[in-house]
Amino acid sequence: MRCGGWRSCPAPRRWRRPKSTGTSGHAAESVPLAIYLAARYVTSCEEAILAAVRCGGDTDTTASIAGQICGAAGGTIPEPWIARLPVRDEIEELSEQLAAVSRGEALHR
Repeated sequence: MRCGGWRSCPAPRRWRRPKSTGTSGHAAESVPLAIYLAARYVTSCEEAILAAVRCGGDTDTTASIAGQICGAAGGTIPEPWIARLPVRDEIEELSEQLAAVSRGEALHR
């Protein structure tokens, strides 16, 4: 299944739309689409994720990848979405530990 919204979603001139994208769970289709959406909506993780969902198909895969790219680029997930996580405390603890490791700090248990 191909994303039907490409023509109505103008890209910045420096970004070219991927020639082969789709909304299946196949990495060869979903990764280029997720990269494009993350670049297209670089200032808003929320918009990148919602755009991935609007494309249809295997939306959880594409939206997840787009959200991960946005997060790695310094974007944030909207607070109302985070507040609904059933294991928020555990996720925040693990993310703090991962950040400490990436800074070269020893973990204190």
